[in-house]
Amino acid sequence: MTERTTQPVKETTPANNHRSNNYPRNNLQDISVWDGVVRLCHWGLVICFITNYFIVEPGRLYHEIAGYSAVFFVVVRIVWGFTRPPAESTYQDRHASHDISHACHNTFYDRHSNEATSYDCHNKSDNKDQSVYQDSTFCDSHNSNNIGTSHDSFYACLNKEAPSESNYASFRTIDLSSQAFKEHLQHLKLRNVPVQTGHNPFGWLMIFAVIGLFFGLGISGFLMEEIDALFGNSTLEWIHSIFADVLYACVLVHIAAVFFVQYRGRVQLLRPMITGLRRNLSRDDKP
Repeated sequence: MTERTTQPVKETTPANNHRSNNYPRNNLQDISVWDGVVRLCHWGLVICFITNYFIVEPGRLYHEIAGYSAVFFVVVRIVWGFTRPPAESTYQDRHASHDISHACHNTFYDRHSNEATSYDCHNKSDNKDQSVYQDSTFCDSHNSNNIGTSHDSFYACLNKEAPSESNYASFRTIDLSSQAFKEHLQHLKLRNVPVQTGHNPFGWLMIFAVIGLFFGLGISGFLMEEIDALFGNSTLEWIHSIFADVLYACVLVHIAAVFFVQYRGRVQLLRPMITGLRRNLSRDDKP
């Protein structure tokens, strides 16, 4: 008994215990952001725009199909945005939950005192003497009689405040107040954009512009192709081309903004639009 109590206990061993088959690692690090409908509409619009702007000739059958498909994706996204459950908070309120995404990542079980202690996820080292961040109030230490109870408390803490992905898709999360813009700029300045957020206020403005431009392209294209009196109308063709060029400019700005915010704000933006999940990064990880 004396030999067992004097034997050193490594912190890495208990930390690996909670990443068993019943508790996969992705549950600890991945945050659900965009659902399948949002991603389908996004990439559907990308394909439609590339097809019509770079590949097919205007006025052809495939050009019309791609144009009407784009309008369809826009309509679906609008309906989806208005029918999602109401958001639990606005952008300016959700920044307070940023610490949740960085908490509850590493726990170890003290076999001698039967106590499970939660550590902030910023402690990425196995060095026992390294200090950890103490400002997180979301994961307090939990006493338990067995490790299973500790795991239940740990995952309850992890998911307690995380909003559902449907809230990010809902248009009720839109916040274009001056405070929201200031907070987003402050997050960029501090390189600390919250992981549990959808579109920032600048992103919502871009979405409104893209929706309007796609509708403008669809309506102008429909008038030129389906209304005999307007077929070949030079003014309408000019308006249609202007909409297309402005949309192209918006696409370039959007791409640049995605990579800038991802780098500057240290938050993944591209991956969630592909997989729906955002990795909960530590300060040492790369977006």
